[in-house]
Amino acid sequence: MRDFSRQTGQVLEEMSPDSAEGNNFCEVYDIVEYPTIIALSDSGQLQNLWRGLPLPTISEVSFYV
Repeated sequence: MRDFSRQTGQVLEEMSPDSAEGNNFCEVYDIVEYPTIIALSDSGQLQNLWRGLPLPTISEVSFYV
């Protein structure tokens, strides 16, 4: 997360599946594997989803920011 912010100047939102809000979010998008990175449009439409390891590259994720 720090490397992404440092290299792109963008901040990714982080959610804990243990919080009520994070739990609801995980249920809506059927997230059951951690870590998961999800790219959403401004309207909430799923654009891409990366589950588990290995994590995607910074350039892959920054395409959606």
